[in-house]
Amino acid sequence: MKNHLFILFSFLLLGLGSCSGFDRITDALELKNEIEEKYDSEEVEVKVTNKEDISVSLIDKDLSDLSPQEKQKIAVEIGEMVLEMQPEGFKAGTVHFVENTHMLNVKTSSSVAFEMFPGKG
Repeated sequence: MKNHLFILFSFLLLGLGSCSGFDRITDALELKNEIEEKYDSEEVEVKVTNKEDISVSLIDKDLSDLSPQEKQKIAVEIGEMVLEMQPEGFKAGTVHFVENTHMLNVKTSSSVAFEMFPGKG
């Protein structure tokens, strides 16, 4: 239980500095929770940089195994969620599909990224 509280506290501290693009820190948490619920993801990370760029990482093997078309569809859907919360939007948005593998004491990751706002630029 202590580990879960530490992880949540760490996320909040990191979010205070990186999620200033949202009106409130709770917007980033709300987005994270909404994504976790909708896509049943093992772990979701939301990062906002310079109030202009948003990045969402979906850390989940099942989501990583989806086709590129399905991943792009999810990225656009997440972009729509972002625009609902922040209508003035961001200049750029990316969704990363991450798969972590653990073997003994070694952790490896692979990821692929898709644009949230493919027509924007």
